[in-house]
Amino acid sequence: MKKAKVILTAVGVLAIAGGALAFKATRSANTFYTSNAAGQCKVTTQLFYTTDPLAANTTITVPLTASTKTTNAACPIIPVYSAD
Repeated sequence: MKKAKVILTAVGVLAIAGGALAFKATRSANTFYTSNAAGQCKVTTQLFYTTDPLAANTTITVPLTASTKTTNAACPIIPVYSAD
């Protein structure tokens, strides 16, 4: 019985620690690329948005003219969600 109690306590502590790390991960700034003067999608920008609706704190979609990768073309309009 004592061994089972120790194992359950360890699982509980690990679950709490994992949940705290997952919560903190959604609050970090994510890298997006916006347009430069030449119209290329190359300017690095740190924003508190995410493209993953499951990691968002809201269901409200914000249209953003940006990209998650750099490109020589103009930035597309992508849906993002608040991550703060």
